[in-house]
Amino acid sequence: MARRRGRKTVFAVIIGTGCRRGRSAKMAGAHRRQRYGSEWGHNPLPWMDDDELRYREEIPCYCGKQGCIETFISRTGFATDYQRLSGNALKGDEIIRLVRRAGRRGGTGVKPL
Repeated sequence: MARRRGRKTVFAVIIGTGCRRGRSAKMAGAHRRQRYGSEWGHNPLPWMDDDELRYREEIPCYCGKQGCIETFISRTGFATDYQRLSGNALKGDEIIRLVRRAGRRGGTGVKPL
C-alpha cells in the first residue's frame, strides 16, 4: 500500500471478486507503525439511499446476507450493477478498462439511463 507524502494514515480498499481493506498509520509520539488488513466485504453498506435499499433487496450476497459492501464495491458488484443499469453484460475487468479509458478523456465510461 503506497503512503501519501505528508500523510500519517492511509486507508485503501483492495477490489477483486470481493473487497478487503487495509490501513497503515504512523502513531503520533511513537516509533512504531501500525498496519492491518481484513475482510471488509461482508459488513452492511452504511447509510443506504432508496436506490441502494432496492438493490439490497434485488441482489443478495452469495454469503446469504443482504446489503454486503462487497455487492456494491467489487468487480463482481460492478458487473452486476452495470448490467442492471445498462442491460449489457460485461465482466468487472472490462468495466474497469472502460472507466480508465474514459478517465483519460474526461468521462466516466458509464452512461446513465
